[in-house]
Parts: sequence; structure tokens; C-alpha cells
Amino acid sequence: MCRTGTSTSRFLPTKWTASPPAPATLTVSKKTADCAITGWSRAYDGQPHGASSACTGSDGTVLPGLNLGATFTNVPGGTPLWTFTGGSDYTDQSGDVDTVIEKAAVTIYRPILFRIYDGSPMPVAVTTDLARLNVALTHEESTTPPSAVDSYAVVATVSDANYQGSASCTLVISPVADLRLSKRDSKNPVKPGASLVLHADGGQRRSERR
Repeated sequence: MCRTGTSTSRFLPTKWTASPPAPATLTVSKKTADCAITGWSRAYDGQPHGASSACTGSDGTVLPGLNLGATFTNVPGGTPLWTFTGGSDYTDQSGDVDTVIEKAAVTIYRPILFRIYDGSPMPVAVTTDLARLNVALTHEESTTPPSAVDSYAVVATVSDANYQGSASCTLVISPVADLRLSKRDSKNPVKPGASLVLHADGGQRRSERR
């Protein structure tokens, strides 16, 4: 014999435990400093030169941490590498700029252009506004000073790593008989071996050959 009846099941609610919220992460980005680095380009002056300027912050304040790199004194210059270390607030930066040093111009003073024939070589005396510079001379493309009576094209060229300059003139070696002396000098003719300097106005004066 079967018994019938009602069966009641009871469901208890499940107890859920909420997880604590994950901690928030705050990320602060570094700022970029304004680094306006400039190079240098001029003629040689004997002084060291390189990059210049500064790095400034967002408020215009000049920031520490800038290294402008190497400096250069002689021709042709170089390319200094600059670096900026921004620390905790600014992004590091680096770069390079050109430092261009060109040869400086030198004035070559005109030498004595007229010589009197005496059978010996007649080198042209040349001076510059910097006495230590070396000047290369050619006479009709030859480095040997001429001695014969004639006209010679002379070119003087500065030979130096940091300076440049050149000048040209004509050297005239004349026999004494061909020199036209003024009345003032007729009683004291120019002796062989002396040098004759012609002024721009056509006048003449004597000076000893060096």
C-alpha cells in the first residue's frame, strides 16, 4: 500500500561576500621642457665655441640638467651633442647642432714691386697683419725668386689652417739705365741693389732692399 502526501523542500539563500575594490592607480606624465638649442657659425677668432641657449619649464623657469657638450676652437668646427636630464618632472632630451668655424680673412700688405737688377735673386717681401702666418710666394708659378731683368707675376697666398688670404702683383726688375729719376734724385741716383717704391701719385722715393 502506497502512501501519498506532500513533501516540502526548503531552499536557504546563499550568502555572497563582495570583494574589496581594487586600489586606483594615478599616473602622472612627465612634461616636456622647451629646449631651444642653437649652434654657432662665424669666422675663426681663436676662442672656443659650441651650442648655446637653455631648457625652460612650463612656467618659463630655466631648468637645470642641460649639458651643451663639446666646444671647438679651430676650423672647421664640429657637431656637439647636447643632453637634458629632466629628473622626475621632465622628459629627458638630446640632440646635436652644428658649430661651423670658417677661415678668417687676412690682409696681405703690398710688397715692394720694383727692384734694380744686380744679378742676385730678388725675393718679394710680404707682410700680413698677423706676423706669425706663413705666406707662400710664386713668381710666374715658380717658387724660385727671379734675378733677370723682366716683369714677373707674383702671387702671395696665406698658408694656415685657420686663416685665408691672397694678393697678386707684378715684380719688375729693371736695369739702372731704364729708371726715370726725378730732378731731385738726379744728383743722387739709385744705386744697384736698392729698391724703388712708386707712390700712387707717380712720385718716387728710394728705400734699401731688404
